[in-house]
Amino acid sequence: MTALSALLRKTPGEALREYFDRPEIGLPTDFDWTVPEEQLPGPLKGAIEDMSRRQRDRILNDAERVTGLADEPGQAALYSVADDPASLDGLANPHARALWMFLNAQDHFRHAEEVRFAEDQRRGRMWAGYMTEPGHDVQRDAAARHAFVSAIKEFSGAAHAHVDIFDRVRTTHEGDECDLVQVTIYREGRPDDRPKRPS
Repeated sequence: MTALSALLRKTPGEALREYFDRPEIGLPTDFDWTVPEEQLPGPLKGAIEDMSRRQRDRILNDAERVTGLADEPGQAALYSVADDPASLDGLANPHARALWMFLNAQDHFRHAEEVRFAEDQRRGRMWAGYMTEPGHDVQRDAAARHAFVSAIKEFSGAAHAHVDIFDRVRTTHEGDECDLVQVTIYREGRPDDRPKRPS
């Protein structure tokens, strides 16, 4: 099942309408939302097919991002960054929770994506993660962030760099919750692998 199909079939109609009614999506204003909820996917797919390629690509990208946080690790990531995790409990299902966060708390949604990526990749060979000793203060003021970004650029040779700092919760294997600060670094620079010279 594609991400778009999953989003249309598994998300409650009210949540879908909140997404598609936004002017930037471009759904026709005369779209009939009175059809039974289980029949919505067909008409919505038809309306999306009639949109411009740019509009379709935007919707497909949004669907990929939302469904990417609708599985168990994605839900754990959403809950780990939510201001009020209990508020997510009242939503109908994982797709509704992911879409609500996508629409109403975009920074938190992005942080959840970063958490999901970090948790998936932190034991892999293609990703570097570092941990400090517990109890350290992470400086977040503008001057400290600027100095940190400058140091990243100098160290890595990156043309551009961005740092995202946010609080989150991680559940240990024993089931305990620990508070932590995640610092995600985005950098654009020289590729790590150099092409081999022909012999």
